[in-house]
Amino acid sequence: MTASKSILIIPAILFTVALAGAQPARMGLNKVIGPGRTTFDTLGFYPPGESSGSPGPSMARIVTQVTVNVDSIDFPMDEALEICLIHEGIVDTLVNGLMKSGSDFTGTVFNDTASTSIALGTPPFTGTFAPARPLSRFAGTNASGLWILGITNHSVDKMGILEEWGVGIGFSIVFTSVGGTSAELPGTYQLIQNFPNPFNPSTTIRYGIPGRSHVTLTVFNALGEKVATLADGEEEAGYHQARLDGGSLASGVYFYTLKAGTYSETKRLILLK
Repeated sequence: MTASKSILIIPAILFTVALAGAQPARMGLNKVIGPGRTTFDTLGFYPPGESSGSPGPSMARIVTQVTVNVDSIDFPMDEALEICLIHEGIVDTLVNGLMKSGSDFTGTVFNDTASTSIALGTPPFTGTFAPARPLSRFAGTNASGLWILGITNHSVDKMGILEEWGVGIGFSIVFTSVGGTSAELPGTYQLIQNFPNPFNPSTTIRYGIPGRSHVTLTVFNALGEKVATLADGEEEAGYHQARLDGGSLASGVYFYTLKAGTYSETKRLILLK
């Protein structure tokens, strides 16, 4: 566990995975979607100068919004498919329990703002649909790293092909300044998802406070027992971060809670050894 540091956040940068070193889309895949199997495909978002999904201690790209493009999946019975997006240990369901029979996903876009749910759409799916579960679940994670599409075929005899898919990301860039002050103050209290997550053996937790406050940042195990205190004291307005060293902790699910003024929020983190 280390002392907190101030950070600067530049908000609302829209990114469609088109930087050098990133994979904007996976094309020409021809991956077989076999009966009773789950097919995975992975794209990596590594902006210039990055090689491992972590931009280093001085910068992070924090997800604010996500869209998924599927163009295309050739499959004769769409209602047998369950499709998910995986990133930073979060599994988010795009397609599950379709209500109408049909085939294929062609030019399909998943976006939380769409007026039509994919569950109520009609195959072949073309256009923009709201996913089965909101993509906003990825908000607060670090955009860098691996994004994985998983397709589970629940049929016993149907087969198909995954040809192309991609991810669009909106994010904020966060710069860390050791011992410095934030050039832009947060308008509200914020607790940002830790990165990396899952982690081994250490992870960084970032948070923002709009005014000088007494701050506590504590970590609990799944039984509600406190295992670490990362911050406990007065802190100036700005963005801060603390590091959790899980070297002495067992693998499993943990929770971290930020309390400042009347604000309190808890998020989950996963330690995998």
